[in-house]
Amino acid sequence: MFSTRQAPSVAVCLAVELQVVDAEDQPLSAGQVGHVRVRGGGMIDGYLGDEAATRQSFRNGWFYPGDMGLLTADGQLVHRGRSDEMMIVNGINIYPEEIESVLRGYPGIMDVAVVPLHSRISQDLPVCAVVTSAGSQPTEAKMDRFVRERIGHRAPARIIVLDRLHRNEQGKLDRKELARILLAKITGEA
Repeated sequence: MFSTRQAPSVAVCLAVELQVVDAEDQPLSAGQVGHVRVRGGGMIDGYLGDEAATRQSFRNGWFYPGDMGLLTADGQLVHRGRSDEMMIVNGINIYPEEIESVLRGYPGIMDVAVVPLHSRISQDLPVCAVVTSAGSQPTEAKMDRFVRERIGHRAPARIIVLDRLHRNEQGKLDRKELARILLAKITGEA
């Protein structure tokens, strides 16, 4: 139950329920990654004039925002990224945020983003772009070892240092442009 105090004598309380579910909308146990869904009083029940988006995001009284996450044993939600950014690597689901959050902890990393590059053998290959701080010169090998020690086989296939990550006017990462740049760097190195 969330409570928001609007004035000294008025409080508004809305009950909000949040679950993490599998592809068949079955609730998952703590620690399992799945689709986040939420419902509660005062929530909208669709998008005005967009029936397709409404069908995709609103089902059986629940709102599916398109986020992936897991619930901890004490009920805290851990965000794992967007469902539309999921990569499948040799049959294993990997979310960019899994890799990005680890690399954010590496000394000298200012910005980081992971995008999938298509592979005929592995389906997707996660490739990571990092921007380092001035004077910092981490090597791909050291960063790779750092990530593999923490997430093992979920580590990116490549880590490439760039001067900057391309973002739109709102500051949102342009993943298509980043994938194009990384592919050009990789094929140019071959």
